[in-house]
Amino acid sequence: MSGLLLVLAFAFMSPGLPPLRVAAPMEYILPLHPWQRYYPGLTSPFIGGDLLYFLLPWRHWAQDEFLAGRFPLWSSGPVGGMPLFASMQPAVLYPLHLLWVLMPVGAGLGVIMALKLWLAGLGMWRFLRALNLHAVACALSALSYMFSLSIVNWLPWQISGVMLITPWLLWAVYLWWEKGSRWALVAISLLVGCAILGGHPETLSLVGLTTAGWAAGLVLASRGSWRQRLGRILGAMLAVAFGFAIGMVQLLPFLDVVGMSNQFALRSSMSLEARATTHLQSWFMLDWIVPRSQGYLPDLVVGRSFGFTESSAYVGIICIVGIGLALVAALRRSLKPSLVLPWLAIGVFALIVAYDGTPLGTQIRSLPVFAESLNVRWVTIAGFALVMLGAFGWDWLARTLSSHRDSGPGPSSKLAVLQAWLLIGLGCVVMVAHALGIFPYPVMEPLGGWFQANDSYRWYWVVWAAGLLLAAVGLVFLWATWWRGNRVVPALLGLLLLVDLWSVGMPINGTSPTDEYYPVTEFHRQVKAAVPETERILIEGDVMPANTGLVYNIRDWRTSDPVMTRRAYRATRVLAPKTFETITDEYNVYLREPRYELAPLLGMRYFITPWDQNPNTYDLPNRADFTRLARKDGLALWRAEGVPGFTYLSDNVQAAPDEEQALNWLKGATWDTARSYSAVAETGTGKLAGIQHVAGTSPGNVEVLEYTSGHIRLKVNADRQALLVVSESWYPGWRATLDGQASEIFRTNYLSQGVVVSQGSHVVEMNYQSDALNLGAVLSLLGLVGTAGLVAWAWRSRQPQPRKIAIAPNS
Repeated sequence: MSGLLLVLAFAFMSPGLPPLRVAAPMEYILPLHPWQRYYPGLTSPFIGGDLLYFLLPWRHWAQDEFLAGRFPLWSSGPVGGMPLFASMQPAVLYPLHLLWVLMPVGAGLGVIMALKLWLAGLGMWRFLRALNLHAVACALSALSYMFSLSIVNWLPWQISGVMLITPWLLWAVYLWWEKGSRWALVAISLLVGCAILGGHPETLSLVGLTTAGWAAGLVLASRGSWRQRLGRILGAMLAVAFGFAIGMVQLLPFLDVVGMSNQFALRSSMSLEARATTHLQSWFMLDWIVPRSQGYLPDLVVGRSFGFTESSAYVGIICIVGIGLALVAALRRSLKPSLVLPWLAIGVFALIVAYDGTPLGTQIRSLPVFAESLNVRWVTIAGFALVMLGAFGWDWLARTLSSHRDSGPGPSSKLAVLQAWLLIGLGCVVMVAHALGIFPYPVMEPLGGWFQANDSYRWYWVVWAAGLLLAAVGLVFLWATWWRGNRVVPALLGLLLLVDLWSVGMPINGTSPTDEYYPVTEFHRQVKAAVPETERILIEGDVMPANTGLVYNIRDWRTSDPVMTRRAYRATRVLAPKTFETITDEYNVYLREPRYELAPLLGMRYFITPWDQNPNTYDLPNRADFTRLARKDGLALWRAEGVPGFTYLSDNVQAAPDEEQALNWLKGATWDTARSYSAVAETGTGKLAGIQHVAGTSPGNVEVLEYTSGHIRLKVNADRQALLVVSESWYPGWRATLDGQASEIFRTNYLSQGVVVSQGSHVVEMNYQSDALNLGAVLSLLGLVGTAGLVAWAWRSRQPQPRKIAIAPNS
């Protein structure tokens, strides 16, 4: 079965596997400049996409850092630099991502996504087989889970990387509790560690609560001695502790910076009532019966329609039927309550959290953890619970049919086989008629940027579901009543389910020809040749999406990231206020009509604009002159003359006692502020007392000797005492030395860093060292040592014990 699941997983992803294609819908960005002229016929109804704007650029960044011999901790481009590793979502140390480092990023995307599918299905298969369910039920449920929208919707995202661990973790908990397998403790430790390294804290909390619910069900149903139960509980807790320790290398840096993030500030500013009352509308439950009752904005990109929504965790019509069979089995008292009831409770609870608008649901959502998470993602857990309940239903049916088969051949078994072939044939006829267009494909009704289903649309999918159901039930009957151990029927059933869930999910993850994967244009080459590697660039408008600079090794200042600091967000609002007039511009950081005079104070004197735009025409007092360095592919590259860039010396320094005054200084800055190389430092006036401003003269110059991620070395020649301004974002962990001696770093120009230097020639070195990472690495090492101890303990249990030979006493 493992091989079959692997084949089906790669078959599902086959349109996006190398060498001819990549599993990235490049039509989301290639209609933009500078690629547009190279792909004139390429259009997209939607511009944007997290896969291309965030996830893949992060992979390029991590791979570049590893190949350069550096740990991918700090990225120097986004908003003046940020600790991307601490963002958690890049999930640098997740095992599949470490494997990805060994492959070209584009080619590896489809491979990693296929492996995610396979691991999700294999984990479900192993878990259900450990519960001693019939092979039919295990196969159906494994396929339903691995191709469910809970997995397929989020294949490129870290959500799926954490979700696929769920069945494996449940399997390990069950083996430890029921069998006392020591290897299960090893698995629990490693799986918990991988779940933390998976990079999505919200999904981690959902998986953790689900596992806790399953474990609680096992404890309540246990009839062992109290000593045995206590030993099992303590053993599981120890393994979980080791697992958390393993993940601390990722978790501690995240906790260290998350409080600085704009997302944290936004959620903290929301009232508890506002968070607790957020839930899905009940009509979204149609997604569980008829798939894709609601579409998404990038509709028609690859397939005719698809339902990429956070409200859907569709698990296939086969799973829905299995739930009905489970109800029948329950009425006939043919289900084992200790196995079924935990999943019934988990499923009901998940549906209440996601959908219930009554005081009960609101009260649950107001509790800790729930109030901090995105409640609608509980549909992924509801989907998992439905897969489990459906498995028990199919297990009951398969065992019932198998008992008739085992009674021997006869008229009844021949009639069952005939009925099975009849169902298969009828189902195939319906699906073929559906595929030939006898039932016209309906057009959904537009609903803003979304699409709403109509009756003809639902009828279309009801017909498809009916054909699939008839064929699948026929195959199950045939499998259970005729061919004992035959592998042809489960393979056919797997392919049938693949077709069903492919029709729902595959278009979500579009594909492109390999040569369209982030192609390098002539404009990119000109930018690389004209802009020094130390300098950052301000990119105006909806060109070259944010974070794609990580792919092309261009220090694009913009970013949109979960741990983007509150300061960076506020600075962006000051830099380009019109960006925040629409959610599209804000989410994608399309800087609209930026205030060019502020950019040099944030470390940017290079600008990319639409090629018909000339900054020299802007009528502003004492505006800097702009030199055009490149003009190609619909874009132009400019340099502002006589203003600061990445680093400079300033003796025109103002002290600001707090963040608000520093922000007000930035808001009030003009071209005169930039041309006079002014600065603001958040400190008392006493520490800047030695800096005296001399109008019309420069306090010196700065030479960049070395600049890599998290490491800067500068040579400073100061004519008098001054403030060295380095446009690298201030974060806890940055340390500076002046001629080898520790020197204090001041928050400067609201986002950047500053060091006071005396008259003369100096070498200033700045390094980013995360204390949280160092502590986390130590704890992770201890977790691995503890897990190694569990391995030794488990291995010892496998060794044959020396046989004791009784020797009779001398008489």
